[in-house]
Amino acid sequence: MDESSEFEVDTDKSRLQTIADNLDATKIGRARPAAPLRATRGQLAYELSHLMGKLKERDPERFAALRSIRRPRTHLLFRIFEGAVESWEKGV
Repeated sequence: MDESSEFEVDTDKSRLQTIADNLDATKIGRARPAAPLRATRGQLAYELSHLMGKLKERDPERFAALRSIRRPRTHLLFRIFEGAVESWEKGV
């Protein structure tokens, strides 16, 4: 395994083709649109703070590169609303 890669990639095309040939397409459901997920600005800020705390300890270089982020972009699946941190968060 390459030290720069976190995962080993299987490049054996015949093995991959065998897996594809044995796929049972009837077990795969139709793709359907996902409902948007609601999140509050407070929760988003909390998650960013939590992430930055971890990065500061575990990856100072990445922390330094991201520390100026104040309003992170979210995935299109999320709808962001005004509000506080969610009540289910521990220690808040």
